[in-house]
Amino acid sequence: MQRIEAKLVALIVGKGQALAATLHGKGSAAPGTAPKPGQGTGAPTLQQQLDQVMAAALHALTKYNGKRERESDLQPTLDGVKQSTPYSAYKIQTLKPVADPDKEHWDVYGEINPKATKRTTVLVAGPTGTNRYQATKLGTGSFEGNFANFPGWNGYPPSTATPHPANAKYHQQNNPVVPRTTGHYRVTGEQTLGAIHTDDWRSEITLEKNGVKTNLQKVHPDWSKSDLEKEAKKAIEQKYNMNWTDLFLINWAGHHIHPINWGGPHIETNLQYLKNQEHYPFNTWWDNRKAEIIRELG
Repeated sequence: MQRIEAKLVALIVGKGQALAATLHGKGSAAPGTAPKPGQGTGAPTLQQQLDQVMAAALHALTKYNGKRERESDLQPTLDGVKQSTPYSAYKIQTLKPVADPDKEHWDVYGEINPKATKRTTVLVAGPTGTNRYQATKLGTGSFEGNFANFPGWNGYPPSTATPHPANAKYHQQNNPVVPRTTGHYRVTGEQTLGAIHTDDWRSEITLEKNGVKTNLQKVHPDWSKSDLEKEAKKAIEQKYNMNWTDLFLINWAGHHIHPINWGGPHIETNLQYLKNQEHYPFNTWWDNRKAEIIRELG
């Protein structure tokens, strides 16, 4: 009888423990997912509070990703994080942007009792008058200097450029990674120029395609014009290992390694055909450098 009672007690205790665990689990994050602020049965520890605040701060600053910003531009956003729910209930001592040791990216420094520093992708903007680029002001919006004096090339597009046969034919750059430019620069408001040989190249491969069509017509006189066109293009694509749209430089741009509006020459050795999606980041990077130098020169 005692053995039966003992078994019944053990069974009841086991069921009670299982029920308690189930009830305790309600409100907890699912395995493998991050808990939301305030989720769970107990108050978060100071370390958990700091982790939550830092994650919220990094997320709030993503709108500045890749831009050059001052500390005064970022602090209001971080203050907004501190004042929002549930973080306003946390005893946050410090939440501020701090420049990394290279003065290139902003970090976020947070302190409750534990402290942490997290890297962002927001770039540090030099204050007016610092002239980190050692540029010389020539007038409103114009300046000159040397690329060797750039304080850094962080953010320069690590473009894996698609080689193009037109680059090779016209002795242009055809590097899989676009090089950085060197030497003197001068920015005076000139507009950039397009590629030199786009029309020449399109005429070249069109003549080549038409030659293939003529030969195919001799061998296959029963083929329609559309069949001849399709097969001729296919032959040219196989020759260059590239689809016809890319071969014809559709959605491609002539990229100047040393930008024309930075005083670069409009010559073949300073040019490289890039796909538009490979080219756009360079335009953005150079526009940001120009704006930053103008701001620093005042």
